[in-house]
Parts: sequence; C-alpha cells; structure tokens
Amino acid sequence: GRDLADRGAAGALRAARAAELRGRCDRGVDRLRLDGAGPNLSFCMTIAGEATAERRGVGRALRLLAADIKLAHSVFALPFAILGAFLVGPGPAGDRAAWLGFAGKVGLIVVCMVGARTWAMVFNRLADREIDARNQRTSGRVIAAGRVSPFVGWLAALGAAGVFVLGTWGFWWFFKNPWPSYLAAPVLAWLAFYSLTKRFTAMCHVVLGVSLAASPVAAAIAVR
Repeated sequence: GRDLADRGAAGALRAARAAELRGRCDRGVDRLRLDGAGPNLSFCMTIAGEATAERRGVGRALRLLAADIKLAHSVFALPFAILGAFLVGPGPAGDRAAWLGFAGKVGLIVVCMVGARTWAMVFNRLADREIDARNQRTSGRVIAAGRVSPFVGWLAALGAAGVFVLGTWGFWWFFKNPWPSYLAAPVLAWLAFYSLTKRFTAMCHVVLGVSLAASPVAAAIAVR
C-alpha cells in the first residue's frame, strides 16, 4: 500500500512539474531552470508542436464546415438583397458621391448576408446533428458524422453572427442609420428559429420563405 502511495505521489509530482514547464513554455520563458536541470527545450518544442497541430486541426475543421454548408453559395442569396438595395438607391440622378456611398452600403450588405447565411446554416447543422446522424441522406454532414466537433461549430456560428452584427453596426457608424443594428438580434433569432420549427410544424418552410423574402426589405431599410 505504501509503495502504491509513493508511486501516486511521484506521478502527481511529475504532472505538477510538467504543468509548470508547460506554463513556462506558453509564456516564452523556457530558458528558466527547473530543479537545476537546465532548459527543457525538447519539452517546449513538443508543446509548440501540439499547439501548432491544434491550430491546424481547428483550421481544417473550419474548412470542412465551410465546404459542408457551401459557403461559396452565399452568392446565390445575394440577388434579392441587391435588388432591394438598388430599388431605393441613388438612381440615374445620383451624383458621384451618392454612388460611392451606395457602393459602401452594398459592400456592407454583402458582409451581412454572408454572416447571416453562415449563422443560419451552421446553427441548423448543430441543432439537427443527432437527427442528421440517423438519416442516410444527411449522415455525411461533418458535424453529424463527428468530423467537426460541436464546439468548433459553435465557434463558427457565433463568429458568423459577430460578423453580421459588425456589418449592421457599420451602417450606423458610417451612414448614421441605426436600424440595421436595432434589428440585428431579431433577424438572427428568426433565422435560428427555422431550424427549431421542423420539430413542431409542417409549415417550417414558410418560416424559411419569410427569411428569404425579408432580405430585400432589410437591404432597403439599410440603404435608406
């Protein structure tokens, strides 16, 4: 029993020393000595390698997720919003300054649309991951298949929501139009709500249709 306790104590001491070295490596002070042993460069190199691998792992997961939600297809969500923007834009009578301002607004609309679509798509993958895993048609989706963790999915979803909110804030900051910022949270909530409606109503696609139909209205509000 005493031998077992000694081994446990020794293991705890080694773990504590490893944690101390890890902290020193993370702070970039690996030249400090531990128990007179000198700099443990190999340990620090191992820690650096693990950190690099972890970053690469997250980057790969984000690329998989972007491919899964077809991020490049965000362009197909833009025509209605851009049309709504042009309907209330400067028109033929607009001068150069008006058109430059309008171009800036269109740029912010593109940012907001990509952020909103990404938020909606990733939230849908997260909310439905268990259902998708049981469905042959959707079981290959990266979160349902376990190739991307829900944690990374939430990072991507919240990051996309943050991009959307920053884009709406840009209308307030640059063009003195606060309405996109006021409506940002309700819009994100409505987009997420679609993923939940499938659980209690067959009218879920009406909610999706409202989301799509709202884009030219939202763009018009932003440009005005």
